[in-house]
Order: sequence, then C-alpha cells, then structure tokens
Amino acid sequence: MLNTQASLQPFCEKSFAMVVTTNNSFRKVRRASFRNILVFFITSTLLSFCLPGKAAEIKGLAPQHAGKLIELYTYLDFISEKKYLLAKDTIAEDGSFRLQVDNEETLFCILFVEELYSHIYLQNDQDYELALPSSDSTRNLRFNEFIPADVVILNPEKDSLNYWIKDLNSEVDIFIETNAMRILKRSAKVQADSFNLKMSRRYFKLDNTYFAQQLQFNLALIDLMTGHSKKELYNRYLKNTPLHFRGEAYMKFFNEFYADILSSFAFREEEIKMILAIENSELDSLDAILSSHEFLKRDDVRELAMLRGLYFSQVNGRFKKEQVHPILKRVVQESKFQDHRITALNLLEKSNFMKAGTLAPDFQLQSLEGETVSLSDFKGKYVYLDFWATWCAPCIRSMIVMRELHEKYKEQVEFVSISLDQKAKKARSFVEKNEYSWTFLDFSNQPDIKTKYGIVAIPSYFIIDPEGKLLVSPGPSPEGGAERYFSRIQRDMTEKSKTNFIKEVPTKGQGR
Repeated sequence: MLNTQASLQPFCEKSFAMVVTTNNSFRKVRRASFRNILVFFITSTLLSFCLPGKAAEIKGLAPQHAGKLIELYTYLDFISEKKYLLAKDTIAEDGSFRLQVDNEETLFCILFVEELYSHIYLQNDQDYELALPSSDSTRNLRFNEFIPADVVILNPEKDSLNYWIKDLNSEVDIFIETNAMRILKRSAKVQADSFNLKMSRRYFKLDNTYFAQQLQFNLALIDLMTGHSKKELYNRYLKNTPLHFRGEAYMKFFNEFYADILSSFAFREEEIKMILAIENSELDSLDAILSSHEFLKRDDVRELAMLRGLYFSQVNGRFKKEQVHPILKRVVQESKFQDHRITALNLLEKSNFMKAGTLAPDFQLQSLEGETVSLSDFKGKYVYLDFWATWCAPCIRSMIVMRELHEKYKEQVEFVSISLDQKAKKARSFVEKNEYSWTFLDFSNQPDIKTKYGIVAIPSYFIIDPEGKLLVSPGPSPEGGAERYFSRIQRDMTEKSKTNFIKEVPTKGQGR
C-alpha cells in the first residue's frame, strides 16, 4: 500500500533542496529546468491539501478482482485534467484492500481497478467501506470513460456527501434528458428556474460546505445551458465569488462559461489586437487586452481563463504551438498564482504529447455496421481523423463542411470519424439521417483511445500520413484550414503520379 505522505517524500526532498539553494528567490528558480519547477509547484500544492492529520481510509472486499491493482488519483487541475496518484494497493487473495490519504480538505478523486473507475469525494474525517462491481457487469453497461462504474459505499450513514452528490447528479441528468430539445433551442429558461428552485428546497437543510458549492455550480451550469444571459450569470456566480480552483463543480462551470472567451470580444478591433498579441507571443499585451473584457476584470479569473483559451485554441488549430508555448512558459515563471503556474506546466506537458512525426496510436474499433476497423487498415493512405459526438454542437456544424471536403478529396484522403457517444445507435441514426458516406467508428470497445490521443475536448482532429505517423497534431477543423493541407496532399500526389507515369513511358529506342 502507498499512502500520500510516502509518495510525497521524494518531491519534498527535491523541492526543499531547491528552495534552500535559491534562497527563496523566484528569479533564480526561473533558471531551473521546467521539470524541477514542476516538482516544486506540485509538492507545494499537494502539501496544501494533503497535510498530516487524520487519514481518510478506504477499504473493502472485492474477491472478483483479487491480484489487481487498485489506485486512487486526484486532478492537479481541472483544465489539463492531469492525474496525480494519491494511494495504491494490490487487492489480496481474499479480496481485501486498504488505501489511506492524509487530506486536509475534501478531495475529488478517481478510483481505478484496471478498466473500472469511479468518482469518490474524499473527506478528511471519514472512513469508507466500498463494494466494487465485477468487470463483466460493467461491460454489460457498455462501460467507458464517460460512464463511471457504480461503486457502492457500504457505510453511507458515515458519509452523506457522496450519497447527496450522486442524488444531485441524477436529478440534473433527468432534467437535461427531459428538456433536451428546449436546451438545444435555448428555450428552457422557465424550466431551469423551476428546477433550480426545486433543488434549492430539496437540499436546503444539508450543512456541508463542499456540497453547497456542488449544488450552486451545478445549478449555474443549468442556467448557462438554458439561455440565461452571461452577464447575469457572471454577476451572480463569478464576479464576487472566490476562485475555487479545486472545486469540481465550480471548475466545470468556469470551463463552460469561458469556453469561447478568446472569440467573444464586442469590438472587432479588440479581437484583432488580441490575435496579434498571441501570434507574437506577447503576454503583457494579451493581458492588457483581455482586461478590457467585462468578464475578465479580476486578475485571477482572467489569467486562468486565458490559459484555458490559449490551450484549446491551439488544440483546435487556431494558433500554433510556437505562438502559445512562450506565453505558457512565462506564466509558469512569473504568475503570482501558484495554481496557475501548475496549470500552465501541465498544459505545456499535455500539448507536447502526440507530436507531429511520431506514430499515431493504433486502434481496433467497430464501425457502425459492426465491422472491425484498425488504423493500420489505412496504411499507405492519408487519414483525416475526427473525434466527435452527436451531443456536440460544434462537431455537428463542422460535419456540414466535412461532407464537402470528403466529396472533393476522398480519392487522396481517408476521412475517419470516431464517435464518443455513449450509445452507438445514436451515432448510427445521425449518420444515416444525414447520409454521410465516410468511415464512422464507435469507441466504446476501446475506451482508452480517448486517453491515447489526449482528447480533452471535441471536436478534435489529426492528419496522419501514409506511414501511420502524425502529420499535423492537433489538426485543423474542416472550416479552420483543413483544406489547405488536403489541396497540398492532392497536388503532391498528382505530381508524384505524373512523375511515375513519365518514368514508365518508354523513351525513344526502347520499343513502342
């Protein structure tokens, strides 16, 4: 078994040595390698919520998983979603296991047993007895990364937090499913107001600060989805509210609220200035421009929203790594917010994953017709790989353009779209209704494909060369520059074909 204090010890030793060497001078710390800086920041952050005290303990019996490794992680931040191992144990032959975490505050955690995983909210003064489902039972539910296994807490009387969060999530899911069409049309404001009032009354007697935050920002997310004005939501939920960097529900709302912040300037002139600042990697100019935005007046909110916007703008192909990375590195070196320095480092590490020129991860997925398709099946061809879902509005809009590109370049490029829908029949129905004719695959029989490709947002695109290597990673969207690459591929293949034809034509004196 590994507990948090033991796992932090090597971090503590390195960090303490570095701090002593630098005499606490951050200017000198800047000269250290990014790896050492990451060690320093992660240690400081983890110590802030994993201080010695009463250890939270997780134990249980899972004989069906005997011999398997059980691991407990938390996120270092909710933008990169970089996981950090808190504790681990090998499940004994009799099925017993035991994990300990010295946490000072409530932690959002992820519990893994091989392909199974579940969320658990770990309070520092609680012990937990768990019952784990078998692998077979979750496979029958088409288990994947979006559907946590139903881990049962056997002593719920000692832990109301997980019970009530599960209850709240269930109510939210029912509301969204019931009002799906109204939400898509942004006409569910009345229903949302009624639901929010109902939930506030349902839970008003609960005295738990963490749950109160979960409730507040789940309802905020409902308001955002159902047509309430952003100005109203900013004033109600963000303007005077402390930034809850480790609050799961707060950060989920934050990420959605600021999802398009780099494209939401009221005046085109300001947006042009912002684009130029990013293209020239000018952090100070970018910060000054963003500070004029009505939702970015606060330094802490502005910087974190900027980090999120920069990373996903790079992922979606709007800006290049060469433009974004210098800004992220300056945040690592100069930000006055330690959590933001960690986030910037994690985003740098994540964006260096899946570099162009490396082999694209292979996969074996089911087509919507039930056939097994591998990436290696397309060897010798260029591939335009797309991760999407029917519930993703930008994905659906992009497919309209993708249809045109497919018709124009299908002889040179294989178009492959991997659906992240929980049910394959939803994707199949959508594809059949719209009569799309390229390759569509369902990811559920290989859920780790999302991790292998580093998918944190959709749509996500990649261009893969005939040798199976990443040519452009991340790739441009259909409407965001993909055709520029396709036309070049078409031109190069045409030139190559002409060259080969000339070589094959007999010259004078070599026969007819």
